[in-house]
Amino acid sequence: MDQEAFLRERIEKAQAQLQKLRDENRVLRARQIMWGCIEGTIDVCQLGEKDLQDLSSVIDDYLDSLKSRIEYLKKIGDPSSSLPPRVLQDLNVEEDGNIPSMDGSHHQTETNRLATITTTADACAPNITNNP
Repeated sequence: MDQEAFLRERIEKAQAQLQKLRDENRVLRARQIMWGCIEGTIDVCQLGEKDLQDLSSVIDDYLDSLKSRIEYLKKIGDPSSSLPPRVLQDLNVEEDGNIPSMDGSHHQTETNRLATITTTADACAPNITNNP
């Protein structure tokens, strides 16, 4: 092997290694973007086309790995792999929004309580509009 062939081989290996590192960095960046979007620290609307493509690919890979993990856990019979029970729709909430408690008293739902506070606050608030 002469000097020129040796150098060509080394350059090809270095280029292959460089491409591998670029691919790894692109995937790591896409994962950071994915978790940033989940946490609310990154706005998807501000991403470029390449970042969106990488993000889509990473999300697809992540979902595939989750599905594989679920199937594996189901196969080995892991009880934690089953889905959580569905929340019952009927919570025995009365028409007026009160929830009966064990001791017979009634508690207002959070939504109704907040609605009451809002309407009370609105009635007491001064009118600051410029309507005649």
